[in-house]
Amino acid sequence: MTGVLLVDDERDFADLLAERLKARGLDARAVYGGQEALDSLRQEDAEVVILDVGMPGMDGLTVMRKAREMRPLAEFVLLTADSNLDTAVAGMRLGARDYLRKPADLEDLIRAVETAGHRRRDRLSRLRMAETAKLAALGELAKGVAHEINNPLNIMINEAGWIEDLLEEKEFEASPHKAEMVRAVSRIHAQAERCKAITGKLLTLRRAPEIQGLGTTPQALVQVLEQRRARAESLGVTLAAEVPADFPVLPFPAADLELVLGHLLDNALDAMEQGGGTLRLALRREEDGHAVIEVEDSGPGVDPGLQPRIFEPFFSTKEVGKGTGLGLAICWSLVEAMGGRISLYSEKGRGARFRVRLPLTDKNTDGNNG
Repeated sequence: MTGVLLVDDERDFADLLAERLKARGLDARAVYGGQEALDSLRQEDAEVVILDVGMPGMDGLTVMRKAREMRPLAEFVLLTADSNLDTAVAGMRLGARDYLRKPADLEDLIRAVETAGHRRRDRLSRLRMAETAKLAALGELAKGVAHEINNPLNIMINEAGWIEDLLEEKEFEASPHKAEMVRAVSRIHAQAERCKAITGKLLTLRRAPEIQGLGTTPQALVQVLEQRRARAESLGVTLAAEVPADFPVLPFPAADLELVLGHLLDNALDAMEQGGGTLRLALRREEDGHAVIEVEDSGPGVDPGLQPRIFEPFFSTKEVGKGTGLGLAICWSLVEAMGGRISLYSEKGRGARFRVRLPLTDKNTDGNNG
């Protein structure tokens, strides 16, 4: 079902049109001004936005420019009572899918919305195929890289440990350089372990989901949040969890979902290192047979220009040395392998919300919170 946001300052017209679109099988909601439209999109995505160009205050083209910064994949169909083609040309240059004059014929509008919806889904499909191919190629490379790198790393780690043992011998006790040698060997050991962790993450990019296990309970997911309470308190971050009573046991192994959730929570805490804030885990069950896991922080948010790359391997917004750029790529790979979707909703300065949407099967879907 295509999700439609209808934006028009004429309330009666907007409400009536939204009801007619719902009657034709579209998931339509109406708002009545530019700022209200942006607030709505900030909270919930829309596949297609039907936008009145000539609204008072913030006009339709301004709304469209700002909305595309938040929702770069959204498609737009413009409505106007103006016969001036300059407005149409400006809208199409901004990326509008179609342009209809009021009063638009309902059938023409539905065709425009359906075409726009198909276009968005095609774009998403191409992006997912490209990401899947990229991760597959990287995963094959990672197998060889991990083997070739881990062998010398294991030797380095073992030799560093041997040197550490030697430095505890009596003959080194009086050496003025002992402290510096211990520090240097410790750094070698630590950096070698860091390299091993990176190669391990590379292999995770192509890891198929675990097949054993009884599924993941909501309590297990909340526990992943609780494991980060000490760090959150040290950063001045308040933790919150929203778990409805009917949230089911998810038919996926805990190891995979805990890994995904752990990366998302750690990223959120990293984003709030400087100013504290609130970190919220929300679970909910949707009527269409899906479960949703949301991780929302009140940090600085993600720049709109960076969001299309946020799930790319080795892409990171952190300082050099503070991240590998693999955590979100691993999340994307595992969630896709489960048949789900992961997405980011963020505005610069307004925090970030990651949303994982997973399918439920007939088994293991009874609510289990106790």
